[in-house]
Amino acid sequence: MEEQMKQQCQDDVIAKAVEGVSDEQIGADTPDPDADVVRLLLDGAGYVSEEELQVLWGRTLAGEVRRPGSVSRRTISVLKTMDQRVAVIFARFCSLACYMIPDQDKIIDARVLSLGGKAGENALSPHGLSYGALTILSEHGLVVHDFDGWRDYGPCFWPPFPAYNTFPFRHQGKYFMLHPTDDEAVPTPPVKFHGPEMTLAGVELSRIVDPPPQPDYLDQLRRFFGSKQLGIEETKPSWVEPGG
Repeated sequence: MEEQMKQQCQDDVIAKAVEGVSDEQIGADTPDPDADVVRLLLDGAGYVSEEELQVLWGRTLAGEVRRPGSVSRRTISVLKTMDQRVAVIFARFCSLACYMIPDQDKIIDARVLSLGGKAGENALSPHGLSYGALTILSEHGLVVHDFDGWRDYGPCFWPPFPAYNTFPFRHQGKYFMLHPTDDEAVPTPPVKFHGPEMTLAGVELSRIVDPPPQPDYLDQLRRFFGSKQLGIEETKPSWVEPGG
């Protein structure tokens, strides 16, 4: 009976993975997925019966098929520890996060900006990320334990700062650049914004999460930047297809 249940869970995850892979996404030159990674994913999937979690496992498997090497063994070990509660909190984190993306295949930073407060002192609690919620994500290897670390957002400014490689950040599926709203108040890099940061495993898993929109947070993010004499303007990176 146990083996039958495990097989059924694996079949369900495979079915969800097939839904996430189209023929157009796998070219003739696409290498085969890592056999060990596929084996680890299928083995872990055999113990997942909740449909919402099966979707995550299926999307992870589909991601490895589309882009072999995109899923690490560390990420699989993190995925194994996730239950429904952790998945819901992580989806909320993903929906609030800002992603610094220098090109279409790379995320160099993913964090939720704490809007001038300290996330470690519950500054993000109104948005569903209390200190306790962040601790849960940290214990599961999804978020770095220092909830008040910072990142230099100098690359996300226009016009560019000298010697900076300029690129946008992504938030809630849209791409943005920052710009000074007052010529007398142009910041001097590094431009430090604080907030809890995803781990590498968290970044990998964030690619397959379907986060709910959070318009209230985006409004507050705009007001936060405005308090720094900064504007936020939507843009379209060169690698994004028209309409994408």
